[in-house]
Amino acid sequence: MNKYSGDFATNFHTTILHKQSMPAIASPITASSVTLPLATFEGSFIDVYEKSGLMRSVDWIEFLQAVVPTLVFEQLVHEYTSSAEQVNTIMSPIIESTLALQWNIDQEDLANINTHLHTWHLHMKNNVSTNMYNVNFHYLRHIHDTCLKRGPLRSYSTRSAERAIGFFKRHIKQRVLPGSNAANIIKRHLITCAYHRMYVEEDVVEEVEEDEDEDGNDQYTIPNANQELELWDWHHATLDLYSSNDSRVLTSTLDNRIRVGKRLFKTDTVFRCKEYPGMARKLDTLVKLRLPIRGRSNSTAFYFGELMLFFTYQCQGDERQLCLERAQNMECPMAIEQAQTLVKVTSFIVTGCENILDYTGLIQSSFHPGRYYVVYPDMMSGHTTLANICDV
Repeated sequence: MNKYSGDFATNFHTTILHKQSMPAIASPITASSVTLPLATFEGSFIDVYEKSGLMRSVDWIEFLQAVVPTLVFEQLVHEYTSSAEQVNTIMSPIIESTLALQWNIDQEDLANINTHLHTWHLHMKNNVSTNMYNVNFHYLRHIHDTCLKRGPLRSYSTRSAERAIGFFKRHIKQRVLPGSNAANIIKRHLITCAYHRMYVEEDVVEEVEEDEDEDGNDQYTIPNANQELELWDWHHATLDLYSSNDSRVLTSTLDNRIRVGKRLFKTDTVFRCKEYPGMARKLDTLVKLRLPIRGRSNSTAFYFGELMLFFTYQCQGDERQLCLERAQNMECPMAIEQAQTLVKVTSFIVTGCENILDYTGLIQSSFHPGRYYVVYPDMMSGHTTLANICDV
């Protein structure tokens, strides 16, 4: 970050921010702690100005993918304008890194990785002196070939091994014979794990058959449907309780009964809704969705909005897992391509829970009070096409 903050008084950098830009970037990160669902992101959002020494590799990855395209980018636009070459080029390594960190990479992704790496390399080669073009820039050029021959970077990441190394490193205290001390610690840890597996019995929980016709059940899955969707802490209800004085509900001949859940489990994520918020007082209802749109068959578009209610409804023998969503139009500010800015144009939509993709968070702008940028895991500039709510 020193290269961005101007700590080096040289002319070898193509992108330099003034020192006052650093606290301007760090302050919104701290202020946005309640609007960032940390369970969604692998790393943590830390004050990069005061506590950069505490940031781990995963935290720097989150900074690269979420903070640089938003807060850092708007500072660069303010300094150099949006049309400057270095401002546009700095997005290349971010997009390349995000693509390479996906679990699934196709030929189009490989081609984009190669293109963005080449763009970044030419910019650095033509604008940075030879002594500043260090080995790290060279290593980046190997990512394309590595993914081509060995697959996505995550499939052979050493993160778990490094975590184990860190665990043992913290326990090695001896200075005279550190090797023997490390061997004893590893042996003791293995013996402890083996003892717990062999002799420590787990508490046996008696299985109790639940009557799914009664309220108070823990989870509900629609029979012969998507088993990755589970309605948690559900109870019976009727549509008129959520009709907002809509007379069509009272006069409808359709079934008025529904199952309402406090939470939804989808694949490996637990979602909450506005009707039953969590106790952490954090933003945990804003999500990214893929919804079908009018016009062309099988066409979809991305939307952002708040989860209001989870429920199941049965019509003509077909039961569906649904959610009430307050979808919001998003608008890209002219200077910032990646960040999506919330606009107060909303519409209530009922859609299938399978259309929920992931949680999203909000980062406060460093220039405009009241403006928040929508951030989410694996976001990339130009790769999310938003549509109008009226097209749903």
